[in-house]
Amino acid sequence: MASWSPEENIVGQLATILSQAASPSRAARDQAKIAMEEASSHPDINNYLVYLLVTKEAQVPTNIRATAGLVLKNTLRNSIDRLGYVKEEIVKGLVDPDHMIRNVASIVVTSVLSLVKIGGWPEILGQLLQLIESSSIDAQEGAIYALARICEDSAAELDTDHTGRGDRPTNTLIPTLITVCSSQSPKIRGQAIFCLIQFIPLQSQAFLAHIDEFMQALFTLANDSDSKIRSNIARAFKALFEVRADKIIPHMDGVVSFCLHCIKDDDDEVALEGAEFILTMADSPLEPELVRHHLPNIIPVILSTMVYSDMDIMLLDSLDEDNENVADRAEDIKPVHIKQKEGHQAKSKRGGDEDDEDDEDNEDPEDILSTWNLRKCSAAALDTFAGKYATLVLQIAQPHLLERVNSSEWQIRESGVLAFGAIAQGCQVQGEAMFVPELVPFLIKMLSDEHAPIREMACWTLSRYVEPVCESQELFNPVFHGVLACSLDRNKKVQEAGCNALSVIAEYAGSMLLPYAKPLCYHFQQCFQKYQLRSMLTLYECIQSVVIAISPAMTDPEILEILMAPIVSRWQTHDDTDIELLPLLSCIAAVAANARESFAPYASVVFERSAKIVHQIFVMEERFKQDPVNCEAPELDFAVCGIDVVDGLVQGLQSKVVPLLNTCQNPSFMDLVMASLQCDMMEVRQSGYALIGDMAIYCVDELRPHLAKLVPEAISQIEVSEQIADAVCNNSMWALGELSLQVGRDLVPYFTDLFQRLGTVLMNQSAAYTLMENAAITIGRMGISMSAEIAPHLGIFIENWLMVMTDVEETNEKDTAFQGLCIVIGSNPGALSGQEQLGRLLRSFAYYYTPSPDLKKLISEVINGYRAHVSNFDEVLKLLGQDIVYQLQSEYGI
Repeated sequence: MASWSPEENIVGQLATILSQAASPSRAARDQAKIAMEEASSHPDINNYLVYLLVTKEAQVPTNIRATAGLVLKNTLRNSIDRLGYVKEEIVKGLVDPDHMIRNVASIVVTSVLSLVKIGGWPEILGQLLQLIESSSIDAQEGAIYALARICEDSAAELDTDHTGRGDRPTNTLIPTLITVCSSQSPKIRGQAIFCLIQFIPLQSQAFLAHIDEFMQALFTLANDSDSKIRSNIARAFKALFEVRADKIIPHMDGVVSFCLHCIKDDDDEVALEGAEFILTMADSPLEPELVRHHLPNIIPVILSTMVYSDMDIMLLDSLDEDNENVADRAEDIKPVHIKQKEGHQAKSKRGGDEDDEDDEDNEDPEDILSTWNLRKCSAAALDTFAGKYATLVLQIAQPHLLERVNSSEWQIRESGVLAFGAIAQGCQVQGEAMFVPELVPFLIKMLSDEHAPIREMACWTLSRYVEPVCESQELFNPVFHGVLACSLDRNKKVQEAGCNALSVIAEYAGSMLLPYAKPLCYHFQQCFQKYQLRSMLTLYECIQSVVIAISPAMTDPEILEILMAPIVSRWQTHDDTDIELLPLLSCIAAVAANARESFAPYASVVFERSAKIVHQIFVMEERFKQDPVNCEAPELDFAVCGIDVVDGLVQGLQSKVVPLLNTCQNPSFMDLVMASLQCDMMEVRQSGYALIGDMAIYCVDELRPHLAKLVPEAISQIEVSEQIADAVCNNSMWALGELSLQVGRDLVPYFTDLFQRLGTVLMNQSAAYTLMENAAITIGRMGISMSAEIAPHLGIFIENWLMVMTDVEETNEKDTAFQGLCIVIGSNPGALSGQEQLGRLLRSFAYYYTPSPDLKKLISEVINGYRAHVSNFDEVLKLLGQDIVYQLQSEYGI
C-alpha cells in the first residue's frame, strides 16, 4: 500500500469539490454534494482524502485539507478492508504545524479505531506514545488529542490482552501518561489527566498499580494556572472517590478545600466540576462525622453559588417575562414524553477537549438556562446534605437563608427561596421544619413577586412543603389559591410551575379538594383558553392528578361536563398523528377511570377513535417490519396511550364496557389486545397487561375464551432479565393474579410453568423488590383456588414469602394474598418446620393490623390449628416478644 501514489488531476478535482462544498452559494454546495457522492464510489477515495489532509505539498488551503479529513471520517466505513494507506499516512497529520489539521487527524485516528478496534491496528498505540515522548510540542499535542479520544471511547479495550501474552496496552500507557502529566504544555498536561480519568472506573490492575503516583501528580498540579487542568483534577477526584474512596479519605481536607476553591472559580467548567465532587460526597456513605466536619465550610459556599450568575441574569433580561401570548417554538415541545404507568405495585394497583465542545453561540436563552449547571448542582448537594444532616445543615444555613430572603436584590431572594426548597425534604423527615409556619406566608407573598423567576421558584418550594401545608387549613387555603393564580400567570414558566405545584398538592390533599371540584374544573377551562402548547402539556398531567383527588365529584355529570368541554374541543382539533394527542389521551384515560358511569356519553366516540389509533399503529408496525427501507417506523407511543384510554374506560364503566368492546370488528378487540402483548416495545406490553388485569376484575368473561393464548403469553413475561422490563413483568404477574381470583382452577393447566416462574422471581434476592412483592402476591392469590397444587411447595418459598410480604402496605392485593396463604397452610401445615418459621408466620399475622373479615377468620383458623397441634406453641410465643403476643391476643384471643 505504501507504493500507492495519487493522480494529480484527481487530487485537483477533489480539492475543487471540497472548496465548492464550503461556498456561500447554495447552488455550488448542492453541485458539490452530488459530485462528492459520485467521487465516494471511487475505490481509492479514502486514500485521496487522507492525502489531501496530511500532505502540505498538495498546495491546498488548510480549510480544504481539514474538510477532506472530516469527509474521510464519514467514508471510512464504506471500505474497511482498504484502510492500509490511511493507517500509514494519518500519523503525518498528527505532527502537522497547524492545530486544525492535528485535531482533524486525531478524529480520523479515532474513527479508524472504532471500525478496526485495537486488535486491527495495534501499532498505532506505539506510534502515539512515541510521538508523546518526542521533543516536538506539535507532535505531542497531536498524539495526546488522538489518545484522549481513544481512551474516552475504548478504555476497556485498552485494558484487554490482545496478544494472549498478558501484555495489555494499559501496562505501558498508564505510566507514560502519568509522566506526561508533568509536561511543559498545559494542553498536554490537561489531556493526560483526562486520559487517565477514563481508566478509573475500570479499576484495572495496571491503573491500581500506579494509583498513588497518579494522585501525587494530581496534588502536584492542584495549583496549576490552567483552568482545563483544574477542571480535570476535580473530575479525577470525583471519579476516584466513587470507586476508591479509601484513597481520597486520608486527603479529604485537602481535596474538599481544592473543590470548594474550584467552585469559586471564574471558569464555569471548573466551578461545576468542583460542585460535582461535593454532590458525590453528599451522596456517598461516608462516616457521618467525617462529613459533618466539612459542612461548616461547604454549606456557605454552595449557598453562594445558587444565585443566578451574571450571564444567567443577562439571558433572563433578554426574555420577555410577559410571554403568555408568545407562540412556543417547535423545539420547546419536542419530544413529548407520555407519562408511563408504573408497574403494578403491591401497595396499589398502579402501582474532553476544548475542540469537542458544542458551539452554544446560537442556543436559545431558555435552553441555556435549563441545562445542568453550577446552581442546580449546588442545590442538589444542599438537598442531599439536608436529607442526612438536617439539624447541622439548618444550623449552618439559617443565618445565610434569612439574609438572602430579605435581600433587596431579586436574584438573591430567589436563591434563598430555592435553598429553602432544597432543604425541605430532609428537614421535614428529620423533624427540623419548625420554621414552616413562618416560611409559608413569606413564600405565598413571593407568588406575586414582580419577577417571574421568583414566582416560579416559590411554586416549586411550596410544593416541597406540601405535607405540613395540607395539615393546616390556615396554610392550605392561601397556598392553594396562590398556586391557582400562578397557573394563570402572564409568564409561561410560572404557569407550568403553578400547574406542577397543583399536581403535588392534589396528590397529598386528596379529598380535601372535593369542595373545590367545580371551581377547579372552571379553572382548567381558563387554562385551556390561555395556554400555549408547552404549558398545555403540563396542564394535561395536572388534570390527571386532580381528577384522582376529586374522583367522587367526577361522577357528577355537571362537573364532568365543565371539565370535558375544553378537552373535547382540543380532542377534535388534532388528527390521529398529532404528537399533542399523546398526553391528551393519557388525560382522557384518567378522567374516564374516575368519572365511572358518568363518562358514558363520551365513551363511544373515545373508544372508537382510540381503538382505531391502536389498530393503525399496529398495521404500520407490521408494514415497517416487512419493508423497513420504504416504510416509516410508527410512533408506538400512540398505541400505549390508546390502550391506556381503553383501560380507563374499563375501570370507569366496569362491566358496562362490554358492549363497547364488542363494537370493535376487523380486527376484534381481543385481537388488538393480543397484538399489544406481543409488541416489541415494552411500554406497549406494559399497558396491555394493565388492561388485562382490569378486564379480569370487571369483565373477565371477555377473557375466558382466550386463556389458551393469553396465559402462556403473560407467563413468558415473568422473568428477571434485561430483555423484560420490570414494569412489564410486574403488570403480567399482577394481571395473572387478578385472573386467578376470577377464573380459579381454569389456570391449573398452566400451573407448573406459572408457579415456577413466580417462584424464581420470589427467590431471586437480586430482583427488584417490587417484582418480589408482586410474585409473592400472585402466589398467595393463586392459593385460593389452587392450594392443592401449591401446598407441596410451601416449605420452599414460605420464608421468602413472609419476608417480602410482612411490610407490604395493606391493600386488597395483600389481603387476598394472605387469604390464599392461609388456605395453602391449611392444606400442608407441616411444611412450617420448627419454631423459627412458625414464629415468623405469627409475627406477620400480628403485623397485619386491618385484615378483612374473611382474612381474619382464616388467620384465626391457622393460629388455632397450630395452637392445638404444636406442643411447644407457648415457647414459640415467648420468642416473639410481649408486643406481638399482645396483638395476637387482642385480635385472635390466643
